[in-house]
Amino acid sequence: MDKERLRSLLRRAMIVLLTVSAVFLSWRTGYFNAPARETGSGTEASAAEEQRAPMPLRPIGILATRADGSRAAALYDASAVDAAFAPLAALLGEALGTASEPEAMSEAEFRALLEGESALLDLGAEYPLKLLASWLGAGGGNGGAAELLCLAGSASGVALAYRTADGGFFRCDTATNRELLSARLAELTGEAAGLAFEEAGLGSLDPFLILPETGPTAFAVAVSPAYPDAGALMDAFGMNRYVASAYRENDGTQVYVDGDRTLRIAADGTVSYRARAAEGDGQSAIESALRLSEAALGRLDGDAVLGFVRCEAEGERETVVLDYRVNNVPVTLAAGNAAVLEYRNGALSGATLLSRAFQLTESDEPVLPTRFAAAIAAAGEGGGLHLRYVERSDGLRCLWVYD
Repeated sequence: MDKERLRSLLRRAMIVLLTVSAVFLSWRTGYFNAPARETGSGTEASAAEEQRAPMPLRPIGILATRADGSRAAALYDASAVDAAFAPLAALLGEALGTASEPEAMSEAEFRALLEGESALLDLGAEYPLKLLASWLGAGGGNGGAAELLCLAGSASGVALAYRTADGGFFRCDTATNRELLSARLAELTGEAAGLAFEEAGLGSLDPFLILPETGPTAFAVAVSPAYPDAGALMDAFGMNRYVASAYRENDGTQVYVDGDRTLRIAADGTVSYRARAAEGDGQSAIESALRLSEAALGRLDGDAVLGFVRCEAEGERETVVLDYRVNNVPVTLAAGNAAVLEYRNGALSGATLLSRAFQLTESDEPVLPTRFAAAIAAAGEGGGLHLRYVERSDGLRCLWVYD
């Protein structure tokens, strides 16, 4: 029997063992394979100083492949992802700012880039590239959008490649220095990992699912309703707290009216806002939504931050959806998304916010190892595999879900 066939048989045997082990562990950890409500995340950036301003870009996961073929990955954990992203941030900004017009590429070509010297970033949501470039301090950028980004060494220097939410693959040339990319990749810390397309038996999964050798580690999280301060909310929405009229409805909802703007705070802390939209100020709807929601909820959310999920555009209307993240793991609330903000002609016309307080504890939260969860998902319907804090009747549980 040749060595390649022996390795193939061993890989298949390992998948079987993982699947059998996963059946038991899934019962213990509460893993389930129901489709996840659309979430994302991916909107916070690493910052050395602690602050309550929105942090726009923190990837869900990063996988670095060095020149010698070794790999380092950071996934979900906020500290680990920040440490891995820090050496790449400036390079990514330069690449986005100097990227040429995108050219379509095949999935096979995208895979080939990841087998060489490269950094793969799973953003957790589809972001406009111009907005990413702006957040990273670069001008320019093209009009594309990406949910996966790749910086890869090429014959001409460094290529910027990406996958869109609808499964398209594109490549751009950049002015980024390849030697500098090599040096930054060498600085990245993380654990050994692979990708789903490299593993036998995982063909039904998202091929670019990052598979660390161990983990993840999760901690229990307590969540409770939080009643927001009316004055802070009126300031966030641009209302004049000193002239607004106020009244209380029979169900306990507090209502504030300032001209054509109406703010409602329900007894459970749910916030709704409506206005006759004026002209926008030129700020992107995504950036506006992040800043406004942080100003309205940031003092209440405790150990959570707000992360971008998606932006839906139809004509002159845009809807921005945000969700909470705890330790870089998106949260699925039973009542819906943390924030839904509606814009018309670039100006805010309505919003719904779910006020919640989160406390990260030191107690371990049992969660299935990534590779075991992948084996279960591949044996079922496959698709994308995601770690989530899901709100259930017994509180928040850290679970694997797939869509």
